[in-house]
Amino acid sequence: LSLSLDELRALPQTTVEAVLQCSGNGRALLQPRVPGVQWQRGAVGNAKWRGVRLRDVLAKVLPGKDARWLHLAGADAPILPTTPKFLRAIDLDKARHPDTLIALEMNGAPLPALHGAPARLVVPGWVADDWMKWLTDIELSATEPDAFFYKTAYRFPTQKVEPGAAVPPEQMGPMTAMNVKSIIGSHDVGQSIARGKTEIVGVAWSGGNGVTAVEVSFDGGASFRAARLEGPATPYGFRVFRAPWDAAPGKHRIGARATDKTGAAQPEQPAWNPSGYLFNAIEWIELEVHA
Repeated sequence: LSLSLDELRALPQTTVEAVLQCSGNGRALLQPRVPGVQWQRGAVGNAKWRGVRLRDVLAKVLPGKDARWLHLAGADAPILPTTPKFLRAIDLDKARHPDTLIALEMNGAPLPALHGAPARLVVPGWVADDWMKWLTDIELSATEPDAFFYKTAYRFPTQKVEPGAAVPPEQMGPMTAMNVKSIIGSHDVGQSIARGKTEIVGVAWSGGNGVTAVEVSFDGGASFRAARLEGPATPYGFRVFRAPWDAAPGKHRIGARATDKTGAAQPEQPAWNPSGYLFNAIEWIELEVHA
């Protein structure tokens, strides 16, 4: 089946608000250090995506009973001839979820080129590796792909490992859903501020489970108090939180802890892994308050 952009636009359209996050966001915060782009807190964003449900496209080809996986390819090519082409896959159940889209718009405007125009996959709640940009080809298959960026790269341990340990390939699997996480955005690490009333502001999200609570600690984790959440809970989108603070002079260690509707909360320690993926531990920032 081949569909033009006009044919995609002619199908029923729907909108989903969803966070897009690189699975390596927070990698630089892991100890011991792991190789890769040393993301701290910036490889994440939130948008309203509009397009056609992937399941409506799949209904036109009637997948056979053996079909279990969708192999995904985009228009971009490797810069170097020795670099493998970027290929990914999602399972048929996620592909048929009503919120999985072939997106044509972002935040009410045509999809920008840097975000995958003219069409990209939107897989709400899942890591960005599966959100194929510049989408050109979808292949139904009974098996997972035997491609570098699926079989070798972007893998996560299937069981807990000790920090610094080597993990055999057979104990690694593809990542899917993001975990619950929050980021303080109003203040920077090491920032100096004046004493008095201020506000800690940030965002929190989860992999399809929504955020029901955020707590903020102003004393390095000795105690936490509830922050105020803005707006309704959405399954996949950012939830803004605010916590007022009467800042006294001195050094302060501040962190936020989010909880989703399943009861999952951010841990104090991250799940270390050799590629630095899915960091969601409480992120601490140290502030100095001057008189």
